Amino acid sequence: MHLCIVGSGASGWLVANQLKEQDYITKVTIIGSPKIPHIGVGESTTLSLPKAHSKFNAELGQFIRESHAAVKYGVYYQNWSKNDWIHFFKSNIPFKKSKPELSARKYIQLLGNKPQDVFIHNLYGKQIWKEVVGKNNVFPENRRISEADEEYPHTFHFDAGRYINYLKKQAFKSSKVEFIEETVENVNFTESKYIQSLNLTNNIDIIADYYVNTTGQKLNSKNIFNEQYDSLEHVLLTNKAVVYPLEYTNKREQFHPYTVAKTMKNGWRWITPTWERIGTGYTFSNNHISEDEAVNEFLEDIGDKTLQPNIVDFTPRVNKQTFRINSCSIGMANGFLEPLDAPGLALTNSVTTKLEKLLEIYSKDISTSTLHELKNNELYIEGLNISNNTVKKSYNFWVIFILNQYKTCYRLDTPFWVDHKNIQWKNWDLAVRDLNAYCDMHYNDYDVMMLAQTIASRDIQYYTPMPKHITPLNFPLEETLPKTQHHLDWIESFHKL
Repeated sequence: MHLCIVGSGASGWLVANQLKEQDYITKVTIIGSPKIPHIGVGESTTLSLPKAHSKFNAELGQFIRESHAAVKYGVYYQNWSKNDWIHFFKSNIPFKKSKPELSARKYIQLLGNKPQDVFIHNLYGKQIWKEVVGKNNVFPENRRISEADEEYPHTFHFDAGRYINYLKKQAFKSSKVEFIEETVENVNFTESKYIQSLNLTNNIDIIADYYVNTTGQKLNSKNIFNEQYDSLEHVLLTNKAVVYPLEYTNKREQFHPYTVAKTMKNGWRWITPTWERIGTGYTFSNNHISEDEAVNEFLEDIGDKTLQPNIVDFTPRVNKQTFRINSCSIGMANGFLEPLDAPGLALTNSVTTKLEKLLEIYSKDISTSTLHELKNNELYIEGLNISNNTVKKSYNFWVIFILNQYKTCYRLDTPFWVDHKNIQWKNWDLAVRDLNAYCDMHYNDYDVMMLAQTIASRDIQYYTPMPKHITPLNFPLEETLPKTQHHLDWIESFHKL
């Protein structure tokens, strides 16, 4: 099967690296336009990144050195509630060590009864809060009880431009991969959104078996793939970001292994350390503040009015149909929400996993069947429908989670925060009305734990089937502190190799 990927940002190269490893893929053509610069904003990731890297045997040291990566244990939410807290990556180890043994589902139920005067990190994530966040900036040596369970799961921040170059180098290790630096001028469709070929500049035509659109929002604004989107602007109100990389002034203190998400008057500011710089930006709504006002607020918070940051636009939206007859869209071409808690590459990897499974089952049909035969292949059409529904579910969860951060925030001092608090969206209502029932509908209890921990961290009780007197205090989670070293020392050890 010949796979053609249009778009040479991080999403495009991630797809190429994961799919090139499959036996049914015989050729991968990546097309990147020299006219379109990469945005380079997405420097923070989730646990899906190490899983994606494992699919193409990425070597940790090389990734850290070449991407200027730093560790991320979670997101430190600053001034979203009475108490700051870290939304950390979950481990199954504390549950298995509890007496009696708990499940994530059970703990979701317990958190609904958390006493409002009890700090969330006195119950869960004690050592992450004390050691990693508490000025120590340590990297705990991970203890495993299985290949899937680490005591302190982590992912990474990295320099986006360097990461793209790293992924390119990994892709070119395979003789299957070809890169064409040209611009796609036209996508030739037949009926049913079936792609026959692509027309590129310099009279180049590409004919493949399957096409992946990873062009992002900027190039995709021409909509050569005829994508149709559902707007989320009425649910997620931010639509711009002021961005600027900062130099370290005290690297040992500032090289913290987590993202900072700090509330601002009309949005929030992220702080993501990488090896050579601190990535930072202010995500805001231009319906509540002008660009000039946002820049001034951002520079005031940094403490340097001489900087000249850039403005990045984005549109909260999601594709109506991710998978078509012989194509799909991945990354920002498929939709973008906003940067809070870094859903971008997580959704890229989620859709890529669905694509991988779909092609594994139907690669022979796609590469040998006519359009008529594919349209009438009931199993394949059912596979497309299942994949589309699963992707919609993933995007829907992330919108619920991001909106939940805003709706449970205690700030009401500007119209931005009041407007977000007053957003009415039935999907969020259904999820938070009964998280136990939402667990039944959702495929992953640990995702629902994200909602539960956020609500509990804001000292809000929610509905639970547990009797009121049964709380997390009745089921303490034991956490051990393994051998540690400073985060800077751990990362530096890879650069010395």
